Amino acid sequence: MPGVLGRRFRAMALLELALGGLLFTGLFLWRRVKRRLGQLELRQAQLLAASQTGSSPTSAPGSAPAPGSAPAPGSAVLIPALHLLSRALLAAVLLLLPLMVGVAVLAVPGQIPLAINLMLQPFSVLAKLLFGWLLALLLQAVLAALLSQWNSNPSLAPERRARRNQRYRSLKRVVTRLVNLACISLVTLWVVVAIPGVRDLSSNTLLASGAVLGALALVFQDLLRDFVAGLVLLLEDRYAIGDEITIDGLSGEVIDVDLLSTQLRSADQRVVVIPNNECKRVVNTTKLRSGQELRLTLAHAGADPHRSLAVLGQAAAAFAADPAWSADLLEPPHLLGLRQVGPQGLEVALVVVTKAGRQGVVERELLLRLVEALQQAGISLAVAAEPGNG
Repeated sequence: MPGVLGRRFRAMALLELALGGLLFTGLFLWRRVKRRLGQLELRQAQLLAASQTGSSPTSAPGSAPAPGSAPAPGSAVLIPALHLLSRALLAAVLLLLPLMVGVAVLAVPGQIPLAINLMLQPFSVLAKLLFGWLLALLLQAVLAALLSQWNSNPSLAPERRARRNQRYRSLKRVVTRLVNLACISLVTLWVVVAIPGVRDLSSNTLLASGAVLGALALVFQDLLRDFVAGLVLLLEDRYAIGDEITIDGLSGEVIDVDLLSTQLRSADQRVVVIPNNECKRVVNTTKLRSGQELRLTLAHAGADPHRSLAVLGQAAAAFAADPAWSADLLEPPHLLGLRQVGPQGLEVALVVVTKAGRQGVVERELLLRLVEALQQAGISLAVAAEPGNG
């Protein structure tokens, strides 16, 4: 018996050495591929920058192009191929690790079933990952078909159809992420349960695990609130991708509605990330329709309120009749009249209602025409008082 055990240990040691050699070879090849991939991507970035500036990527502007500055003919195919090879090598290295553990356990007397189970674990994990990927594709296809059917309702009014298209884009993106998250969680749980010894845990251990999960839920309660708030935001249609909204004084266009946060792009092109749990008081200026209140302050000197209102009313009516702008208006501009009389002048207000998202350009053009009409009529606008002049 000692001789048999000795031969088994020697055979297992040789097999471990072979697997270790394969492991180090795979790591070496993976590093070489990553290094080569980095060089190709850097070269491609340099060539792209050179094509935009008109200079050579390796020489100063105005000098002769460096040799080899032309892009490699097969770089468009080589870079994705190297990415695929890098992932395959990394997967092979990860598969070798449990194989080595299984071979080590195989040398222990009476542990052959456990060793075989350990060696089969990588292939079982791959099969479960493949199943999870196929399940995610199937669920995404089914839910995308249902959302597409919901989006293609022919009985909706044109403005509501445009709004539903916005919601469709937001819901499709979030549903895809939810399906991916659910499938990843399912496969992870499946893999953990299949680990040898996990299914044989006692009830006390399971209770302790439940207590740990409860503690984690308390630690990450802000993330859970953001997740639930994100679902509520989408179901209530408070906003969708493409809307212009204001949240706690932060304004911008919604560029993404994620599971945990909302991203806005402000007028100066900065991206603002707001946790969904903080999106409680939302002002949406582009839901179904948009509007804007315009205010002009007329000077007191020589001001005739009736004549000023008539000039503004005629200019607003002419603007509404202009074919270049009438398509953006849902109704003619409404002259509200005098809103306030102050020390600087008479404040006049108008309201314009436009299609969703068109209020900004319409406001600027209408203001320009109103000011031109007042100037042509000889009516002056009020001048703001300088600080310190009482």
